[in-house]
Amino acid sequence: MSRSALLSWPTALALALGVGGAAGAATLRVTVTDRQGEPAANVAVVVLPDRPVAHPAASPITTVVTQERMQFVPMVTMVRPGSTVRFTNRDSFDHHVRGLGPAHSFELRVNARAAPGEPVPEVTLTHPGPLSLSCHLHSTMRGGLYVSESPWFGVTDEQGRVEITALPAGPYRVKLWHPEQFLDQTDTAAEVPAEATTLTHAARLNFTPRKRRTR
Repeated sequence: MSRSALLSWPTALALALGVGGAAGAATLRVTVTDRQGEPAANVAVVVLPDRPVAHPAASPITTVVTQERMQFVPMVTMVRPGSTVRFTNRDSFDHHVRGLGPAHSFELRVNARAAPGEPVPEVTLTHPGPLSLSCHLHSTMRGGLYVSESPWFGVTDEQGRVEITALPAGPYRVKLWHPEQFLDQTDTAAEVPAEATTLTHAARLNFTPRKRRTR
């Protein structure tokens, strides 16, 4: 599955919530930079309400992470609890996947040429939180999964930007995570005023991620 075949995070989230474009629902445009002030791609962004807010229950999905040209594609994948992540291998050699996080850990073998009837390597993630991804066979491969406790989330693009849609009015915390971080990121505060339609929010990582090789 190519990235172009997937819905954008804002579109997918709006469809999942069934409230895209609804009255009183705002869009938060988040820009994330690294410690040097440069755009930070592949950052998981979660928007957490600071007070009780009614929202739909988690909608589990099945999504695909591809191992291609010695990389996890996409580098960071976000899902809701109960979702299944399936791993595919487009390289001509075998890969391995190790997922490690506070709530989940797993190891899978992803063969280059699956035998007929061979089970598809996949894992169902039931608890919120981050997981780092690596390949025991190729130590340079790094990626991440994030199971979001909130329905409002997304991953930054190459310009360090992501749009979070369908936010009701109220105060929020913006939480960041990147698979290469050593220390937790500091949450930042955001406020969605009543009748707001579009807002911007800037956040910064406490480190500078390594540049990812161009595929």
